[in-house]
Amino acid sequence: MASFESLSDTAILSELGPEVGRGLSRLEIHDEIDSTNQALLDDDAPVGGKLTVCLAEYQTAGRGRRGRTWIAPSGCCLCFSVGWLYDRVPRDIAALALAAGVVIRRALQEAAGVTAQLKWPNDLVIDDKKLGGILVELRTGSDGACYVVIGVGINVSIDPAELKCIAGWSNGAIDLFTATGGRPPSRNMLAAKLIQELSLLLPCYRDSGFSSYQAEFLSFDYLRSRQVSIDNASPPVSGAAAGVDETGALLVDSGDRVERIIAGEVSVRMVG
Repeated sequence: MASFESLSDTAILSELGPEVGRGLSRLEIHDEIDSTNQALLDDDAPVGGKLTVCLAEYQTAGRGRRGRTWIAPSGCCLCFSVGWLYDRVPRDIAALALAAGVVIRRALQEAAGVTAQLKWPNDLVIDDKKLGGILVELRTGSDGACYVVIGVGINVSIDPAELKCIAGWSNGAIDLFTATGGRPPSRNMLAAKLIQELSLLLPCYRDSGFSSYQAEFLSFDYLRSRQVSIDNASPPVSGAAAGVDETGALLVDSGDRVERIIAGEVSVRMVG
């Protein structure tokens, strides 16, 4: 494991530079919190046109998709959320996690020199193992405004015994320490890179939607051509993953037709 590095607002802001820093309404760091996503969703008065950022060393009630618990060892991961207020619900809101995955993958490449793949709809993958995940939640108002919160969890440097216990994948989890051969990036520098990329994504996504991120997602699509099944589909769907369309829907070639999946749990089926 790498030596411990505390999260620091001063260090993150220095990495961000003044232009991105001026675009923040708030950057807060907690030693312990229930959930960074929930902290931002509970925000009484988010500021329009400004990014709100919440990071934590440890979450007591971190969560993933569909209400799953997401618990990571203190100080070993990067756990943070960003919030952005839109005056109306963005187009392709269901695909925002995919677009976020694209820009987070870019930040990981730049900060750590690793090439992550993207597993529909919200996972980051290296060497068939889960590196991290993305959770998008939103709060809408009676005036049509939409407050979007993107939560990100990335394994940075975790004891191997604990790493085996934190992912529900059959192949397990991986951290940046392992993926970089023992040279993970500074968590503060990585946080700054991720915040910078998300600060570019969120202002334009309302009008641009997912289509401008589709090609890049397809270039790093973990599921492409794999045999998959949609576990909670009715009727059941299985076949070869055939990419995603311009709205972010997963395409599954079942043999006689291509199914379009907009939500569901995807399992990779072993063949042979």
